[in-house]
Amino acid sequence: VDVFRSEDSAATIMAYSPVGSTELVTVSSLDAEAFYSPVRARVLWGFLLVGGITLLGTLMVQRLVRQQARALVGARNLYRTVINSLQEGIVLRDREQRIIAINARARSIIGQDEDATLNDTQAQIDSDAAWRLIREDGSPWPREDWPDLRTLRDDSIGSSLVMGLERPDGERRWLIVDTHRVPMDADAAPGGVLTSFTDVTEQYRAAQDLARSNQLRQSIINSAPFAIVATDPQGIIRDFNPAAEALLGYARDNMIGLENLTRLHDPRELAQRVSELLAESTRRTLSDFDALVHNARLYASDGREWQMLRSDRSTVPVHLTLTALRDPAGEISGFLGIAYDISERK
Repeated sequence: VDVFRSEDSAATIMAYSPVGSTELVTVSSLDAEAFYSPVRARVLWGFLLVGGITLLGTLMVQRLVRQQARALVGARNLYRTVINSLQEGIVLRDREQRIIAINARARSIIGQDEDATLNDTQAQIDSDAAWRLIREDGSPWPREDWPDLRTLRDDSIGSSLVMGLERPDGERRWLIVDTHRVPMDADAAPGGVLTSFTDVTEQYRAAQDLARSNQLRQSIINSAPFAIVATDPQGIIRDFNPAAEALLGYARDNMIGLENLTRLHDPRELAQRVSELLAESTRRTLSDFDALVHNARLYASDGREWQMLRSDRSTVPVHLTLTALRDPAGEISGFLGIAYDISERK
């Protein structure tokens, strides 16, 4: 088989074959262009098809990647917006105790500039000279017992822990702290710790002020020379001072939350008071306690003489002033009774 090319570059395929044992041969010729043209056309179309499919696939992949990238950026921005809008401070540490995320509220609480880097935050939090954590009793909170580090170490969960924070500027803030383990890897295995904390400084100080106020009030009540008995709106005794114990002979622990104020009054006097009030109104029934505090309800305060019962069932004449206690909404929250012995007058 030979290929011959003419002067006009046309190619011809020539094939020679002997005829039996003779000296004759057969010669076959084929126009090469006619033979290869369909093959070249098919190959060309194949290349075009493959190239087109590849280009289309590349464009689709690029479009999908761009869509996913935009979605990721959008989700990240949404995450940052949500986290930074929280009123709770949020700090995320990885398993090596490195801080990998902190929101704006956390920076504000710990007294750090908003433009501080994570490295700045890490250095400040890890520096004993920067600020320190304290317990409610004022004692230092050792670093090894910090709630987030303890959670990383032994998987314990910190819940509603009260923690004091002394900042570099000298201000002390009080926080409610919670810690939780969080997954950091694709296998969802716990690897980091999320710490959330709320600044409750104002509420804590208000509670401390209230506690001191209550302590002062209780000291005044306990040192008063006259009997003081406080009740809830239904008459259940909520406070019973030492002077009341001395006057009536009842132990404070046996009265608070257990007895009604009417227990300290002569039943005959109460029945008489009920009759007087029913005669003045259209009501058919009236409880002993309602009769006892009737005027205090109407006029805020009522003072009169009563016979009070001692623990030995004897009576002692007293002058009792009952005052209705009201909450900010004006509703009665209880009653306060102040009594002193008038036996010498009798």
